[in-house]
Amino acid sequence: ARFTGNEGLALEIPGFELIVSRDGVHKYVNAEATLIVKPMFPLSFSNHHPLLCWRADGYEVVGDGLGELAGEACYRASLQRPDQHLHTAWWYADDQGNRTTSEWHWRWEALTSGKQYFLVNLAARDTDALLFVSAQTGNGRRALAALER
Repeated sequence: ARFTGNEGLALEIPGFELIVSRDGVHKYVNAEATLIVKPMFPLSFSNHHPLLCWRADGYEVVGDGLGELAGEACYRASLQRPDQHLHTAWWYADDQGNRTTSEWHWRWEALTSGKQYFLVNLAARDTDALLFVSAQTGNGRRALAALER
């Protein structure tokens, strides 16, 4: 069955408040960081690069590109606006927690195997806080844990 965006993701990660939007985006927040998990659909044009949302929220994006977080491949960027500076990392993960940074890969897998993919996006005030939230959330996997069979 195809994920509808309203079920399956963890309803609690210790130390985080959960906000769920009508379109199934799960936002886990605390004073130090944010973890966003968004269901992705391979034929939808509403799927977009997370930097579009950051820019829409008034951030200037600096130094975006491929990198690593806790030894795993991801995209990284710094986000700046007059009142805030954040560091962010993001990737795509399937419902088993397998990761990719390739949009083509997740779309192909979703189309050919029926796997559900999610955009996983971490943001924090600095690199140390980003590493800490990565450890707190199992590099985002704690949000996906409820989906694993």
